[in-house]
Amino acid sequence: MRKLKSIETISCLAALAAGVLLHFVYGWSGQSPFAAWISPVNESTWEHLKLLFYPLLFISIVEYYLLKKPETDYWNIKTYAILLGMLFIVACFYTYSGILGFTYLPADIAIFFGGVIFSYWYSYRYLKEGTRYTLSNLPFFFILAVAALSFVVFTWMPPRIPLFSPYAA
Repeated sequence: MRKLKSIETISCLAALAAGVLLHFVYGWSGQSPFAAWISPVNESTWEHLKLLFYPLLFISIVEYYLLKKPETDYWNIKTYAILLGMLFIVACFYTYSGILGFTYLPADIAIFFGGVIFSYWYSYRYLKEGTRYTLSNLPFFFILAVAALSFVVFTWMPPRIPLFSPYAA
């Protein structure tokens, strides 16, 4: 249990740091189309969800092997953790900006941190239980693949709704 807590804590800190750095990768890369797959290309809420999604996804892969292929339904839990963190960000951002009528950078940063921390809290809580919920990880790999593909597609062809608008509050 102590090993799991240590790994999840270190992973959370790494995801926070990676998300902050990832914010700048597109610009640092000279606006590389490959960097656009994993890094925000504008200030839309959708693009900023990449800051949570990709660090948590890549760190979860590393964790899986550090935990020596855990007996729990690992990918079920990690998929839910990632999706819940993304939902947390969207809900908090649109709630506060809708109430205030404007956005505030420190609040946006705090919401990102809150989303990552919430994801790792959820993950730790259910990995600690050691329960199995499904027979297969395939549906969860499919969900993660669809999410990753959605980030690529909607970076280049965003729908015309506020979630994808760099100016929507």
